[in-house]
Amino acid sequence: MSTVADCYAAYPKAMISYGVNEDEHAGEQFYTENIRLLAHQLIVDQTQSVGEL
Repeated sequence: MSTVADCYAAYPKAMISYGVNEDEHAGEQFYTENIRLLAHQLIVDQTQSVGEL
């Protein structure tokens, strides 16, 4: 079983890289941004597509 410290240490390895530099990783926003966009569109106008994500 992993400890909390192990999980924090492994987190940078699990983040999606978007650039060539070591600090260019998608953070926690990457995983929630698409859901936020879909939820917002559902609240604003259920008859139209959210568009390209």
